[in-house]
Amino acid sequence: MDKQKSFIYSLVGADGRKVKAWTVFELDNVTASLKALLGARLQEIKTAGNDLVLGFYTNGEMLWLWLDLNAIRPSLLPWTELPLPLHSKKSPLNLFIRAHFDGHKLTSLERVAEWGRLVRLTFSGGQTLEIRLFPHGANVIARAGEKSVSFAKVEELTAPPRPPAKSF
Repeated sequence: MDKQKSFIYSLVGADGRKVKAWTVFELDNVTASLKALLGARLQEIKTAGNDLVLGFYTNGEMLWLWLDLNAIRPSLLPWTELPLPLHSKKSPLNLFIRAHFDGHKLTSLERVAEWGRLVRLTFSGGQTLEIRLFPHGANVIARAGEKSVSFAKVEELTAPPRPPAKSF
C-alpha cells in the first residue's frame, strides 16, 4: 500500500489536488492500480462541484474512486479512505448513478487506447461510466440501456488523436 500512496502522492500536491495534467503513461499506472476494484460493489455516490466520488465495497472495506473533473487537470484517484470531507450535493448525474448503478459490481475497467485519456468502467447490469480526462474536455457519461446522463454537455469524439510525427 505504501508503494501505491507514494505513486499517488507523486501525482498530486499536498492538498490532494493534481499539480499537472496526466500523461497516458501515468493514467495507465493509475488504471492498473484500480484493478483491485474489479468485483467490488458500488455502494456510495457523492458529487460536489467538479468532483464525483464513488465508494466500492469489497473484502469488508470501502475503496474510493475520486474523479476530479477540473477543466485543466482532470484526474481519477484511488483512495482507501477519503482524503477530504465532501459535502455531497444532488445532481442529475448523482441521481442517475444512484438509480442505475448503485449495488452493481464493477466487471470491467479499461483505458480506451484509441482515445488516449478515456477510461471506461462496466458494471454487472451492463451499465457503463465513460470517464474523459482530456484537458478542457473532462466529462463523465453514465449509460444504462438507452438512457444516459453526463456531467457536462457531451462533445462527440470525431477522430482518434494522431500519434506525433517522427523526426529524423
